[in-house]
Amino acid sequence: MKNLFVLLLFVFSVSFANAQLSKAEWMVEAGYSSAHFASIKHSGNYPAAFGDRSQNINSFNAGLRINIPLKKALYLQSGLSIAGKGGISQIEGIPWFYEKDTITSFYFEIPLNIIFKKKISKSSNCFIGTGMYGAMGIVGKNRYAGWSGDFIGFPFSGSSNLQFGKSSNSMFGFYNTLKQFDYGANFLCGIEIKKISFKINYSLGLTDVANDNNYKGRNAVLSFNIGYRIK
Repeated sequence: MKNLFVLLLFVFSVSFANAQLSKAEWMVEAGYSSAHFASIKHSGNYPAAFGDRSQNINSFNAGLRINIPLKKALYLQSGLSIAGKGGISQIEGIPWFYEKDTITSFYFEIPLNIIFKKKISKSSNCFIGTGMYGAMGIVGKNRYAGWSGDFIGFPFSGSSNLQFGKSSNSMFGFYNTLKQFDYGANFLCGIEIKKISFKINYSLGLTDVANDNNYKGRNAVLSFNIGYRIK
């Protein structure tokens, strides 16, 4: 995963350099993101029925995009952004234990997409595309609360900064640590009106980001972005 992120960073850097002499389109964009963990599974000491208890969190993303013309209506899209991810998870079904984790994480993310554009008027286009992304976790927080105990139980709650790529020694807060790198697939569509764009993007992680053998989960993010073409 680390090698993939470095490769995408290299592609973006080369694109940045070559685009100075091309007809590339440069855009800044930002928007709302709805994030959750997909394909969550628990095993080992925590075989809870869990997958249908995953919930979304509100987040955001912002960054720079470049569209490089390839052939006719095809473009190669790359860029660099800060992408909000995470989700709300609940471990339940164990008689003596319940925990709810609200995970907010942020990544440096580099996409590599193929975009097809179709002109619908003199000043507007629609587009659709697909591709992949590589991301590196930079910061995040887990807020957790729950109940532990059999006959005499006790409530607990707290918060912890996410540790990317490191192990956690905490008894509570199952998502206090995540893997450093993430990669996955992108699916997007939208419309451009002069210099303004409106885009819907769905990113689905293809790798388990949980840094623990007791649970698994992949990042999934639906985002709604507004962009402005600066060149």
